[in-house]
Amino acid sequence: QVAPTSPTQSRPFSNPDDYGSLEVPARYAALHGQVHEHISRLYTEKGIAWSNGGDNTVAKCTTGCVEKNVTEAQFASVENGKINIGQRDGVVWNVASVDAVQAARTPQQESFAQLAALDQQQSQKLENPVQTQTQTHKGPSMG
Repeated sequence: QVAPTSPTQSRPFSNPDDYGSLEVPARYAALHGQVHEHISRLYTEKGIAWSNGGDNTVAKCTTGCVEKNVTEAQFASVENGKINIGQRDGVVWNVASVDAVQAARTPQQESFAQLAALDQQQSQKLENPVQTQTQTHKGPSMG
């Protein structure tokens, strides 16, 4: 038997305070893992207990990377209360900066919900050119 789905499962964003069991979208899983490695190192270097918002910080920083088009976490640093995560793109550094306190305090599921929304937006962007191209090539029907 299949268990009935709850309203929040079919519409996970209908209640902004109920994030359910959202996870990192597959598209961002590798980035999330890289961010986790860097944040773990920073927590160890700074002597911060992981239980003091570590998972929240990783999720918020992953979201920050996606928002700033950082596709690979090559470095992480802390400066002036900000966590900076970035990648080198040729001679240019692409960096996402996230407030460290806000990152630790933002619930992980909230960041995952934001990632899911960004994932949906990205999927729509990828689909739209195909739809536009298909519409462009359709000619009038001969009937």
